[in-house]
Amino acid sequence: MKKILALIMIVCFAPMVFAGDNDVAQNGTSVKTFSLNHSVARVSSFATTTTTAQIDKVGSTKLGTMIIRNNTRDGFKITVDSEKLGVLEPAGTEDGEADIPYSIALSKTGDLGSGLDDDTAISSAELQSQHDFISMAGDAVTSETDCKYDVSVVIASDIESQLSLAGSYSDTLTFTYTDL
Repeated sequence: MKKILALIMIVCFAPMVFAGDNDVAQNGTSVKTFSLNHSVARVSSFATTTTTAQIDKVGSTKLGTMIIRNNTRDGFKITVDSEKLGVLEPAGTEDGEADIPYSIALSKTGDLGSGLDDDTAISSAELQSQHDFISMAGDAVTSETDCKYDVSVVIASDIESQLSLAGSYSDTLTFTYTDL
């Protein structure tokens, strides 16, 4: 008899125990929420590797590589400055040395983010002032950047004979990455 009474109590009271918090009174409301999250770590990096500093022939000489990674909507920019304004400048002129103009060629592998523009052929004249190598094309970047640029100096073939004449020449190129 006790077993039957216990079974009757379980069957009769069970709906009350399990339904309690989910019941909505007549003309009442019930509010439940779902939390949403999305998180991506910020990436903004710029590195270089050097291949050579010696310029000893006409044509293209690879100086090194720039490695660029960025995943921010406000993007970044990279400028280039030439200390000697786009020429290999002689250390002296005792033997008639003269400036050797050059240009820069940049070869990209990988992806530059949508919303950014790059200038992969920079002339000696453009190096006479700070020059934008990578700049924003619009208001926002819509895809991530993960790319490498090989940086090469290009000496025109019409000054080949000048490269075999006496003199010490130099310049310094400075690439500046700015996260916006």
